Amino acid sequence: MKKVRHFRDGKWTENVAVGSQAFVTETKEKLGMRAKGRKMFGTGDTFELRESPAPYNGISGYENEAIKLQNEYYWENSD
Repeated sequence: MKKVRHFRDGKWTENVAVGSQAFVTETKEKLGMRAKGRKMFGTGDTFELRESPAPYNGISGYENEAIKLQNEYYWENSD
């Protein structure tokens, strides 16, 4: 029996709409103001309506400063 490996294709889970150019254009129009900042990209016969990624401040960001010191663990030297 041949094993089938399943994998997650981000195209279907990370985009607002995926399909023909007409479908993606229609979806963007129906979203109206909620489509602001979303861009359409085409790859062959498939088009995608993508949402702009949210900025990430990382550990040095203001909202993470409060937990920064609580999120440290120091290893003791075991020589």
